[in-house]
Amino acid sequence: WEVNARMAQRVRTEHAAAMREAAASTAAPPAPPPSGPDFIAGGDAGRWGMSSYMGPKDGYVFREQGPRGAGYYREGTAAARAGSDAPAGPEPAKPAPSVGRDGSLLRAAMDENPDVADKLASMMGGAVPPVAPPAGEDEAAAAASAEKLRAVDEEGVAVGARLAAQQREGAVEFACASASAPGGDLSLLERCVGKMNLGSASGGGGAAEVAKMVFSAGAEQLSLVTHVPESKRRGVDAAAWTRAVLAAIGGKVMCSAPQPAPLGGGSIVLAAVSADGGEHEPDADMALGLAAAARFLEEDTPA
Repeated sequence: WEVNARMAQRVRTEHAAAMREAAASTAAPPAPPPSGPDFIAGGDAGRWGMSSYMGPKDGYVFREQGPRGAGYYREGTAAARAGSDAPAGPEPAKPAPSVGRDGSLLRAAMDENPDVADKLASMMGGAVPPVAPPAGEDEAAAAASAEKLRAVDEEGVAVGARLAAQQREGAVEFACASASAPGGDLSLLERCVGKMNLGSASGGGGAAEVAKMVFSAGAEQLSLVTHVPESKRRGVDAAAWTRAVLAAIGGKVMCSAPQPAPLGGGSIVLAAVSADGGEHEPDADMALGLAAAARFLEEDTPA
């Protein structure tokens, strides 16, 4: 809360300075002394860990430690004549920068302490609306995401075209391959394999009729996607092929049940092996997996 308190104090100080400047720029005569109470209590300083000062009040002087506690004392009273404890405004030579206008102040507080979001939600009677990042951050993230997808798609098309060409030459019906663009992300690797299978007339690689196991290594895991089209299911079972490779690699693995392939028919299996910072490192696991996948094809597929 110390960081939050400093940020909130700065916002209040700048608000107070702006209010004073606005008041000085008008030609309206000074307001008469208020006829309100002699004392108005300040904010709940104990709960929030910040000053009780909540901005200027016409006709009142703020005292942090007045005779009746922190709050506002009406001008003319003995407590008010003792002086104000209100924070000073910024120096004229140093205009205040924009603070929190894009929601960054609130977002920083919520990121640093999750309890902030919970307290705001309870005060507002529900969930706190998400604070949108500055437009520049949105644009940069969108551009990076689009570039990543473009790289994944391009690699999928290139690998698929190579496999399709090898199949036309009669050199391959079952294949093992790797893809670097997905970076070990299983959903991106699945997208990449989809591009391999997509027909060439539609901008894909045209390798839907090649049974394939494709690997992608990242910092956190090794991902693999196995696709066996309907025409090759008698030659190799996608689930058995995947299980054999995972058994050869070992470690902490995840493997889906076979599901219908969206392109090329047959079945597709998704799997991943987690990095553990020791024995299992994704690049090394991929080398083991490629060797195991090729060995399975040599031993368990018809000649």
